[in-house]
Amino acid sequence: MGRPSADATLADLLVAAAEARPDGVALVGLDGPVRWSDVERRTRALAATLRARGLETGDRVAIARRKTHRSFEAVHGVLRAGGVVVPIDPQAPPSLARTVMADSGARAVIGDVATIGPLDPWSIPSLDNGPIVICDEVDWTSNPATTWETATDGDPDLDRRIVGPDDDSYVIYTSGSTGRPKGIVHTHASAMAYAHRAVVEYGLSPDDRLAGMNPLHFDMSTLELYAAPLAGATVVVMAEPHLQFAAALTERSAATDVTIWYTVPFLLRNVTERGGLDRRPLPHLRSVLWGGEPYPGAALRELMQLLPGVRFVNVYGPAEVNACLHHHVHDPADVGDQVPIGRPWDGVDVRVVDGGLDVATGEAGELWVSAPTAMRGYAGLTSLTAERLVPREAGGNWYTTGDLVHRDADDVYWFHGRLDHQVKVRGVRIELEAIEHVLTDAPNVLHAVAGPLGPAGEATFIGAELVLRAGATEDDEGLRTWCAERLPSVAVPRTFSYRTDLPMTPSGKIDRRAVRLRMIDAQRPVEAPG
Repeated sequence: MGRPSADATLADLLVAAAEARPDGVALVGLDGPVRWSDVERRTRALAATLRARGLETGDRVAIARRKTHRSFEAVHGVLRAGGVVVPIDPQAPPSLARTVMADSGARAVIGDVATIGPLDPWSIPSLDNGPIVICDEVDWTSNPATTWETATDGDPDLDRRIVGPDDDSYVIYTSGSTGRPKGIVHTHASAMAYAHRAVVEYGLSPDDRLAGMNPLHFDMSTLELYAAPLAGATVVVMAEPHLQFAAALTERSAATDVTIWYTVPFLLRNVTERGGLDRRPLPHLRSVLWGGEPYPGAALRELMQLLPGVRFVNVYGPAEVNACLHHHVHDPADVGDQVPIGRPWDGVDVRVVDGGLDVATGEAGELWVSAPTAMRGYAGLTSLTAERLVPREAGGNWYTTGDLVHRDADDVYWFHGRLDHQVKVRGVRIELEAIEHVLTDAPNVLHAVAGPLGPAGEATFIGAELVLRAGATEDDEGLRTWCAERLPSVAVPRTFSYRTDLPMTPSGKIDRRAVRLRMIDAQRPVEAPG
């Protein structure tokens, strides 16, 4: 198929795909297939609507939608309008979603009935000029809004050069150590660099059908959002029921001839145990990509044996740099207890550093990455940006990942964990300090330490040890409710342990490492949440 020009942006992707294959299937939605020409027209109409409502190049647009073909169209409509996509978790507590909207300075929001009502964008103080709101239905509100059908109707003209490669394209929010979410800002150039590289690395083509398994607010969704249209590949929408019930996922994958899965090990473990792969063959599936967290070797071998002939790839890359290293696994017999994160992509430079100096082969240190896929910086956080992006003599920056790794004699990299209090649970990046901040704000909590727990050493849920204020009583459900109103669902502690005191370091600080080790040691066998 034809490809966008060298200076193309994400706003050009659907135009090129529709010109190359107008009748090709862009999406397999929940109601059936959708052609590239139809997606191109609707996204062009949405872009024209946003511009007519006053959206300007660089304005942030929050997208708070559950996964359907419309969520894909919303992203590309915003990009074609020159807007910057700010995905919001549709299941996030309204207070957290409103914080993200306010922090990003979102000028508009695109949602559905289930999200727009609780979000109530009209009442966010920072949006003093009133937000542009597009929703599936608007009859239920007296506030100004436009229906999705109206916003995507017509066949308008649209300027194709509204944005350039150096303009911002999207902002992914992760939890911050103080409880304030932080936005990772990517440009069109960094996103296009990722899309081009992914197409080559994974051999994507118009014959492929990618399972849309990742929510928009998860950085792994960039494969289906940007690499798929660049390759002219079809995206098969997977809704919440398909991701919650492994058998539903494999059934839809079989029925729609899915060729590629890209998800987190937590979901793949569920597929192994409950997906019915022993009686439901997936003859078209050619690649399983995973990332976001380590995949235990024994579990990987089990899935590989259920899917013979399928290529497996461990994909490494924080949201700040997208994917940048990977490791291909060809034979279950080659899988040990741990799976390496592999070697860098072409065009990616890496260092293993301790104290600012490169370490020797075999020694552990912090992984630094320099790549064309790297972020511009953190939204509104200049000090943090300067701390994490270190200028390099050859030009560009090193991103200091905070990940502890070593390089072996074959130049293969192995992951050992985090250097800070940031962890990944079921592939979602979480700041433990943010959870502790919320817990210690609870009326009866004096001290709190949060940590990742789960069976067989996997991080599948969060636990917490607490010291309560004098006279307070233990209240697990009350604390979960408190956290659920302030944190993403995956960050809400599942278990609580109450102590009269916590161990301290020689400097008088809580010894969090000791507490977390104690939490792990105290674990009883726990069934992983389904």
